[in-house]
Amino acid sequence: MITMKAKKDLHLATQLAASIRLLCLDVDGTLTDGRLYVHNGAVGRAFSVLDGLGIQRFITAGGTAAIITAADEEHGGVDIRLRAQQIGIRHIYIGVKDKLAVMQQLCLAEQVTTAETAFVGDDLPDLPPMQHAGFAAAPASAVTEILSTAHYIATAPAGGGAVREICEFILQAQQTTAALK
Repeated sequence: MITMKAKKDLHLATQLAASIRLLCLDVDGTLTDGRLYVHNGAVGRAFSVLDGLGIQRFITAGGTAAIITAADEEHGGVDIRLRAQQIGIRHIYIGVKDKLAVMQQLCLAEQVTTAETAFVGDDLPDLPPMQHAGFAAAPASAVTEILSTAHYIATAPAGGGAVREICEFILQAQQTTAALK
């Protein structure tokens, strides 16, 4: 049974998601399940093809996607760049200490407002940009502080289709709003 609060929150999330033009994504714990694979000194991650298709659909619909991660080049930057390029993400920021500052700079560069920006994250370093983004979303496996900040919480876990679900929610909100105009 859906409670009144859930209905209200879903309505608000839909309203906020309808205006999103820029999708900013964390990596570890958001696009991946947070595990790192180390082989012969090289660090790698497993990315979901479901998430990749969701991001591609968002980009095809006219949106812009960006990766903003604290992960550094030495610990897997190569796999992050490769995956981002494979799915059409143009903006890739690795080794970021201040995610909010990068998101704000990206908004200026892309000529979008923070109200037109979504941030998807899972842990405490993602909190500042999520608090300033027009639409904040998280995988079901995010930490409590992030879950309480998010406008939308995916039912899927990180690295298991959560970002795809969030992209589909944004696209559906945009289609619904466009149909009402």
